[in-house]
Amino acid sequence: MPSKTKNVNVKMDEKLVEFIDDFVEKKGYKNRSEFIRDAVRRRLDPPLNEETLNEFIEGIKQIEEGKKYTQEEVKERFGIE
Repeated sequence: MPSKTKNVNVKMDEKLVEFIDDFVEKKGYKNRSEFIRDAVRRRLDPPLNEETLNEFIEGIKQIEEGKKYTQEEVKERFGIE
């Protein structure tokens, strides 16, 4: 079942609209709406918490030290199917 959508009207400075149009063209968005939805989603996503960030840093250190992980180990570690 498709999700319901609503129109939201937003007034923007002309230069901002030009920037969005350029970004849409350069990054391959279908239209302004797709870009704006993506930007809002990205803004609403919580940033990495300190624990997750530290895990990434530790992982990078291990990779630099030559430690390698199989795809299955990574999936298990991060609960990915």
